[in-house]
Parts: sequence; C-alpha cells; structure tokens
Amino acid sequence: MDEISSDADIQIWESNSILKLKKPDYHIHLTSDSSHKPGTDELYLKADLTAFSPLTPAEAEKISAIVPALMNIKGISSFSIKGKHWIELEGESLFGHGRIDLLKAVRSTGSILQAARETGVPYKRAWLLLRDAEDRLGAELITSDRGGSKGGGSNLTKLAERIIEIWDRTELDFRNLLNQLEV
Repeated sequence: MDEISSDADIQIWESNSILKLKKPDYHIHLTSDSSHKPGTDELYLKADLTAFSPLTPAEAEKISAIVPALMNIKGISSFSIKGKHWIELEGESLFGHGRIDLLKAVRSTGSILQAARETGVPYKRAWLLLRDAEDRLGAELITSDRGGSKGGGSNLTKLAERIIEIWDRTELDFRNLLNQLEV
C-alpha cells in the first residue's frame, strides 16, 4: 500500500477501486445515468459529494472551489455566510437598513424631505415608511414643527434615538457573528 501513497497533504485518485485500499478524508463520486455499474450504489452512499459526469470545465472548477471549504481546510473557501439584520415587532420586520437610514438622515438633516433626498427614497415613500413604523409601534418617532420664520423641521423622539442605539449595537454584534461564521 505504501507504493501508492506519499507524504502529500492532498491526494487525488481517479479510481473508485482505491476505496478498497484507502479511507479518504473526502470522497467525490462521479456518476453517469448512462452507465450504471454494479456496486456504484454502495459508492454513492459512501460519497461526501456526488456529481454527474462527464463534468464540464465550469462544473469541475466549482467542485474544486467548494471541496476545500467542505473539508474545513482553513483559508480556502468559496462559501461566505450572509444575512440580513432587522428588528422585528410581533414576528414581522419593522426596522431594517432602509428605515434606520431614514431616521439617521432625519436626525442629521432635521427634515424628512432632506432625509428622503439623502437616502434616495422618494419623499412620499419615506413619509409612508416612517408613518407605518409609528402606527405599528403606537408611538411617535418624529416630531415636526411647521414652517414659519424659522422654517420648521423634524426631530427624532427619544424612542427613535433608542431604536437607533439598539440598531447600531446589534448591527455590530450581527456583523461580528457573520465574521465568526465565515468558513
């Protein structure tokens, strides 16, 4: 058996017969609908990954990219972990990046109109998003002063400021979690 072995960290064998002699760390089984050989069902059950042959170059490239991640080889991965952060109320999303960005823009500009422009959201949509959040919360997020000599303006309530504070803290925690989950 030593004649077919070496000190290499990774060895690739083309033949399924090697399974009679070696126990690989990872077994890729190539199968074809057109040629079902006796004993291939057992190989299929032992395989970590089964692919249909013949493989196109693109398919072979994909497999070669994901296998190191599946084998948990550090520093080599084509996988990434993604997710979306939001705050729910009664099982439904209430605050995501869009509404939080609007609230932050209202805080910095003092205006829903300017916040809408800054975030690239049409004014009516921005107003409706904020109004919907207030309706669902049963509390104000923004107080507005009408025009006049000072020009009016909008300010965030303490509730809105607290929601932004919770968002910023949990967003940081969420990003850290995603970084820890990277394969």
